[in-house]
Amino acid sequence: MRIAIILQQGFAFDPDRPDSVESVVRAMVANSRYRETTTIVCDPLLETEPAGNEGFKVLRLPSFSGSRQRQRAIEAALGRLRPDYVEVHQDIKTADYLARRMPDTATVIYRHNEDKPQSNFYRRWLYVRRLAAPDALICVSEFIRQTYLTNNPRLDPHSFVATNGLQPENWQAAPDGRREKLIVFTGRPHPDKGIAQLVDALAMVLPEFPDWRAALLCGQWQKHCRMYDDFPVRAVEQKVKGKDRIELIRDAPIAEVRKTLQSAAIAVVPSIMADPFPLAAVEAHFTGTALISSGSGGLRELSGPGAAYLDAVTPQAIADTLRGLMCDPEKRLALARKGQQYVLEHHTAKKAAQRLDAIRDRIVADRAKRS
Repeated sequence: MRIAIILQQGFAFDPDRPDSVESVVRAMVANSRYRETTTIVCDPLLETEPAGNEGFKVLRLPSFSGSRQRQRAIEAALGRLRPDYVEVHQDIKTADYLARRMPDTATVIYRHNEDKPQSNFYRRWLYVRRLAAPDALICVSEFIRQTYLTNNPRLDPHSFVATNGLQPENWQAAPDGRREKLIVFTGRPHPDKGIAQLVDALAMVLPEFPDWRAALLCGQWQKHCRMYDDFPVRAVEQKVKGKDRIELIRDAPIAEVRKTLQSAAIAVVPSIMADPFPLAAVEAHFTGTALISSGSGGLRELSGPGAAYLDAVTPQAIADTLRGLMCDPEKRLALARKGQQYVLEHHTAKKAAQRLDAIRDRIVADRAKRS
């Protein structure tokens, strides 16, 4: 099967500072039995092609200011590639465009975020129409799939779940009692990620534990500064300012995230938003770090029994849960082992890619029956 994977505008498949969507695509392609016949279509990089992309077929589009220009360029590229299956990540408009322009090719919209209500009847009608054009909808968790079915029940027979996965050999470290007394947050510096509540909680507990410290490894810092006119990322800076045992690391490269998690005792994913299936939690589990989770969205689906779940995303609730793990190394170690075992059983990249390949096979077979 010839596969074309379309990344949304602004994504350049950078192996050093990847977005979570790019990390998922990379792991899935690397472990797919269709790796040799898969092409990733994405935006240009400012530098030369990085060494980390060796072994991947990458087709880079020119830079475009408008989405319609980009859609036409993708259509032209696909005309040359002649794929059997087109997988469009996140971009519903482009999936709709390609499905209508290439009716003989199986086209899928792959969503990493929940469905959101539209502001008026016309927008809702247009949105539903666009979602219905591709052959299928793939979601990263059952929680996400259900948000789409709530508003679009007719999608049910054509919707699938392909959970994210990571390659254990890149992340796995043994949970043991020699971990540094370090609390880690990894992710975007967005208020919905609960970072402000975490900083307030750390300000409460760290004075009680003078041998502990915290690190906030925030990805896509500059991107979020541009997107939100410096707010709310600057608010995070202000909260951390003057707190000598809370380190803020901006635009942390993936290698630093991995190394820090492998040495840390506790990771916190305090998402306020209905987090779909965050890689930050998967990474923490694989590295053998005890995880505190809000359990929102797809987080319970992701971690199963392997996380300590918050009753609420408040500074007090986070502080209380942190104290419980900081005071009890045996409890911390047992939780870390349980979380790692769970992701090894359910969320390796190999198993995730096998599930996704089976979904792709079914979609293409169903399309062939209708032709």
